[in-house]
Amino acid sequence: MSTFDDMLSIKRHRESEAQRHFLACQREHQEAEQRHADAQQELFRFQETARQRELDMYAELCKRAVRRQDIEHVYACIATLREQEQQHRARLAQLDEERERAREVKIEAQEQYREAGRNTEKFIELVRLHSLEEALENERREDNDMEEVAALAWGRVEDIGTEQEGVTQ
Repeated sequence: MSTFDDMLSIKRHRESEAQRHFLACQREHQEAEQRHADAQQELFRFQETARQRELDMYAELCKRAVRRQDIEHVYACIATLREQEQQHRARLAQLDEERERAREVKIEAQEQYREAGRNTEKFIELVRLHSLEEALENERREDNDMEEVAALAWGRVEDIGTEQEGVTQ
């Protein structure tokens, strides 16, 4: 049974390793989800701030007489704001890809963990069936031995009866 115990120990170790890997992947996915959510909030806050800043710049232009260079400056600021928004969007897209990869890795790790658990359970069932068959075989052998002993004992009783018949005749 030592070989079975060793093999079961290996199966359980593999299952444990698969579980640790799955939990690590699950944490990484949660962190990726959080980074994505934070980036979305950051983009939203930036858009709100940029929109307000743009409105303030236009309002400032409308309050006074302006030169062409003032208008060009506002356009340049707005272009910078749009560029910064694109950077936020690109960062969000990158985090979205990372989140998706983390989700896929987590799903794969979860399946590996489930498979390791199934393998362990199958092996335990196999060992149980083997032990049961072994016990039944031992019981059958014991029954055969008992029958053989009984047959031998019965044969001796018959031999003794035959001997006694020969003496009385």
